[in-house]
Amino acid sequence: MSDESRTVIHANFRVGDDPNPAVPSYASDALLWGLAVDRDKRPESATEFVQALENPRRSSKIPGKSMWDGLDGTGRAAVITAAIAALGGCIAAALKIVPELIKGKH
Repeated sequence: MSDESRTVIHANFRVGDDPNPAVPSYASDALLWGLAVDRDKRPESATEFVQALENPRRSSKIPGKSMWDGLDGTGRAAVITAAIAALGGCIAAALKIVPELIKGKH
């Protein structure tokens, strides 16, 4: 296919203004990634493409997307909960260790 043909195809391709609500956003992103005109911007293999279509956590491989973009509300809540729990653990450890460090310096 010539560069001119690619330009015409790319110019005529338009992402729908009204996406189908039945298609998850990570699947739409994966489809657009697979349809990239520039070969270097497409998935490296069919396996990588299928994994991105099937699994929202794989959307981080899509340029311009992060793992966060691929998470639904439940997944995001789980990440935030884990971060809060980890922060709480760090604070609890610091509250226990700091007084012992201060005592040791006197």
